[in-house]
Amino acid sequence: MNLVRVQEALRLLTTTKLKVILNAEQVGFGSLVQFGHVFRQMTKKSPLRYRQSAIT
Repeated sequence: MNLVRVQEALRLLTTTKLKVILNAEQVGFGSLVQFGHVFRQMTKKSPLRYRQSAIT
């Protein structure tokens, strides 16, 4: 389930300018801490670093 959530978060991070916490809520994570932990485990980057690297 977390894989699907993170995949959707990746899409949102690169296609929207929503704050990271709003992305986390939209994909179904209960807290920003939990989202950050799972996201880092799967991508080896924080959500913000991922967004910055995807844009540049």
